[in-house]
Amino acid sequence: MKIKRKLILQKLLNKVLAAYFQHAPFDAFHLGLGFRYKTGRKMNIKNPKKYGDKIQWIKLNYRNELITQCNDKVRVRDYVKEKGYGHLLNEVIGIYKTVEEIDMDALPPSFAMRANHGSSWNIICHDKRKLDWEKELRKMDLWIHSNYCTMNYEWGYKNIEPKIICEKYLGDCEGNTPNDYKFFCFDGEPRIIAVDYDRFTNHKRNIYDPEWNFLDCRINFMNDENHNMERPQNFDEMLDICRALSADFPHVRVDLYDVKGKLYFSELTFYNGSGMSQLLPESFDLKMGEWITVI
Repeated sequence: MKIKRKLILQKLLNKVLAAYFQHAPFDAFHLGLGFRYKTGRKMNIKNPKKYGDKIQWIKLNYRNELITQCNDKVRVRDYVKEKGYGHLLNEVIGIYKTVEEIDMDALPPSFAMRANHGSSWNIICHDKRKLDWEKELRKMDLWIHSNYCTMNYEWGYKNIEPKIICEKYLGDCEGNTPNDYKFFCFDGEPRIIAVDYDRFTNHKRNIYDPEWNFLDCRINFMNDENHNMERPQNFDEMLDICRALSADFPHVRVDLYDVKGKLYFSELTFYNGSGMSQLLPESFDLKMGEWITVI
């Protein structure tokens, strides 16, 4: 009963916050304010050159209803199947419209929860007996009553019906998660691969080109040239998958997991880091921007 009362109060607060953000202006002025606050520099969408500026241009100008489907962590599964890659989809344990629908007793010992209508809204559970359910249920309820579009000016999330999707946990029994391969694709061609590792200890990200050459560049996180990361044996298959899944868009990031040689689809991301990530050096930022064509 204690958890239920707190959920009711939290839900009321969430509705107030959602109503406020729902009516926040979606225009270049307010987007520019947020951009300056997060990056420390002025946004340029009149003559964008850098990657971050072009992502802001896309937010304000590019409208493709297919992005709404593919931003939805539930409906994107149909898109992946249509492309012939249904075998890459992770096992779904449950899909919930409210946190009250979640049957904690029926869940397996380990699992992964995420909101279908936002980014970085994830819960990785290694042992449900140790999970702070009161805290996590409040967090998920906040997700369901939040509009990621109006919070981050990302149009592709605007018309997604909020849900929580629970999937099979892909890590090992010691809590180690598989490497996360992020393919930055431009006009259907993968050009940059970011590989995240040690995500829950000392998060780092190495950047490679399509020939698997290490690039001394950064996207938010530190890299480590001395970290021995071999070219995956199924790398050519990864590239083909990314070409197929990105062909319908001028720019999208295709995320894949490699679990002992078996590939899993993770997600499609159209506004990497909301276009406010730190890309170093500046020449890398400009090159990434060069690959995006704006009219």
